[in-house]
Amino acid sequence: MTEVQKLLQADRVLIFRLETDGSGTVVQEAVLSSWPVILEENIFDPCFKKQYLERYRQGRVSAIEDIEAAHIQPCHRKFLQQFAVRANLVVPILIRDGIWGLLLAHQCAAPRQWNNFETELLQQLGNQIGIALSQAQLLEKETQQTQELARSNAELEQFAYIASHDLQEPLRMVTSYLQLLERRYKNQLDANADQFITYAVDGARRMQTLINDLLNYSRVSTRGQPFMLVDCNVILEQAIANLQLAIADSRAVVTYDPLPQVMADATQLTQVLQNLIANAIKFCQNQQPRIHIGLGTGEGKAGEQGAGGQRAGSRGQGAGEIGWEKRRFFFIPLAPRTPLPCLFIPPIPTQNEYLFWVRDNGIGLESQYAERIFIIFQRLHGRDKYQGTGIGLAICKKIIERHSGRI
Repeated sequence: MTEVQKLLQADRVLIFRLETDGSGTVVQEAVLSSWPVILEENIFDPCFKKQYLERYRQGRVSAIEDIEAAHIQPCHRKFLQQFAVRANLVVPILIRDGIWGLLLAHQCAAPRQWNNFETELLQQLGNQIGIALSQAQLLEKETQQTQELARSNAELEQFAYIASHDLQEPLRMVTSYLQLLERRYKNQLDANADQFITYAVDGARRMQTLINDLLNYSRVSTRGQPFMLVDCNVILEQAIANLQLAIADSRAVVTYDPLPQVMADATQLTQVLQNLIANAIKFCQNQQPRIHIGLGTGEGKAGEQGAGGQRAGSRGQGAGEIGWEKRRFFFIPLAPRTPLPCLFIPPIPTQNEYLFWVRDNGIGLESQYAERIFIIFQRLHGRDKYQGTGIGLAICKKIIERHSGRI
């Protein structure tokens, strides 16, 4: 305000926050020392009429050269005199389709004629203030919405954790008694009874699995560990070790490129790799699973083996023998090396991102399901064809997003 006051050579320049009844508060002021200070004063003009507010909302500019000679109401003249105003220039501060307040310049010592340059300057300043206020309001609203969403998500996660945790004990009791019924009375009742007991036991087990998965999902945010520098090669080896039985049973070949060190939650990143490799094994139909974990754009040859040519689950076969047809999962961020059978433009990783990808010779998926597969409990196949609850990829997505990544 001081710079504007000096530029206009006015005795006082102020920003007035306007209320609907015509009252308001001076929120900014620059005034020469010889005149009254009215900063933060709540001011009400007794002559104010609602039609004035509408005129200002439509962009009215008021310029009074001398309040003593101006055609204004006596009560308004008296109102201005109490602040030692002799001449004034008033422009509205508009935000979107409403009026926020007024920008005013006062001459107190003597009458003054306001020229076009001074009027246009004050109008431009009023417009800039209005734009800044609008942006500030939008930012505040967005911040409030973000905070509300974070609070809602936190409450939902807490609810999911409590609900799934509290359901464990009664469900464990139901499952135990159903299994006891199955052991004691199987083949002692009729065929229908045996079938009913089998259905009940299977349902209880599936419910137990769903509750455990929901508990794991809720723990991604609530039980996550602080990020620290971790070696992704070590993490991947741990994920492979956790899956050694599944790898051995399927005779899967798992190879990988040398991987970097990143700031991450080691346990959660292990879970991501473990889920993706497990899915690659599960969704490989009637053939030996061949899986490769790569880094970056993946423009190297498929046969190149990093980390000492490491692979798991089979001997005498390397990644070079694998017919790489599909990459089913991509994370941090998604960017396939080979064209997909759809109109798909992958995002380009920024300088601050590592691109990891998992490629296999499994069944793949159609492009229209690329979003659906990351929704909790969403499945593309029935349980009779592929086991699972449909929560593994949802957990992966939540973990990657906790690491500020994309999947």
